[in-house]
Amino acid sequence: MKYVLLLPMLLLALLIGGCSSSDDDDETPTNGNGLPDPVYYTVNTSADAPDMNSIDAVWDGVGSVVLPAGKYPAVIARDPQLGGVDLVVKAIVKSGVLYLYTQWPDADADLKHYYIYKNASGVDFSKYVNRGEDKIYVMFDNGQNGTEKADCASMCHLSSVTKHFTAGGNVDVWVWKSSTTYPAFVAEDSWWDEDGILTDYPSDLVRYPLYRKNFPATENFYPYFHHTSGPAFAGPFLYFDDTTSFSPGTDPALYEVGDTIPAFAIDSAYHDTATVLDSRWEVLTYAEHAGGKWTVVFARELNTGNADDDLDLDEAGIDTLQVSIGLNDNHPYNSENAHSCTFPFYMIIP
Repeated sequence: MKYVLLLPMLLLALLIGGCSSSDDDDETPTNGNGLPDPVYYTVNTSADAPDMNSIDAVWDGVGSVVLPAGKYPAVIARDPQLGGVDLVVKAIVKSGVLYLYTQWPDADADLKHYYIYKNASGVDFSKYVNRGEDKIYVMFDNGQNGTEKADCASMCHLSSVTKHFTAGGNVDVWVWKSSTTYPAFVAEDSWWDEDGILTDYPSDLVRYPLYRKNFPATENFYPYFHHTSGPAFAGPFLYFDDTTSFSPGTDPALYEVGDTIPAFAIDSAYHDTATVLDSRWEVLTYAEHAGGKWTVVFARELNTGNADDDLDLDEAGIDTLQVSIGLNDNHPYNSENAHSCTFPFYMIIP
């Protein structure tokens, strides 16, 4: 094993106050003392590859690590709605694929995100934006991609800059979201650099989005699509396969004041046909919300062949990855609220 990351650098990074919450907490250290020890987790290589159409029972026999997320707000970020939680992480490598299991407590599955609704005028539609979606960010750095070393606290977007960015390196970030990537069974495979990536995904770096906003940037917000059943549809996800074009000349009369239409249209065929249109969509996922917890499983090839925007997890000599994870609970796009972040930990791929 090759431990190239030095613990003093880690401790220094943990003292960075970027994107931290000022909330009081019993676990908050006053001067950096009492921080948890660095965590090393060895990926399981003997278990079978899990089924990605369920939370496979194979995970029951795989060792885990429990990471505090948002529990030390004096030195690392906390989502004020989610609070400090324990994040369970497990991993399997099989046949050149990394499978990553994550689970954290979240009382509600926020599936609908913001939506379009028939407003009081009885003619036009408006968008309701005071709600968001649940998210998990998984950040990978192999120790050679700049000074951040996949440290969540040093790469958060500022309130005045709606971007995540590094100080000159690159990190590979998988972003799963409960309203937009969850129904498409994928995560956004992002590549953050010093120029930043817009937090309002999909950005210009995602050339073939699996979902699109369902309204133009105009005052009436008439949707592009609505469900084939019209106002009778009450589901959170609007798939392209189930839509028909919305006609501003006739369709507004079908809706009563307060009726809603999802603000995103999802392309389900992408996952079903396994068509790879862009390297941003190579991370497959399966997720469930049960018992007040989200469980999200990710799967991606160790080496995708896309060296420009994917970290080669199978690169010779790289067996210890630094990883940091951030969680969001129901925040709208570009919210100034922090993520509940973990300290960077070390993932060892034998």
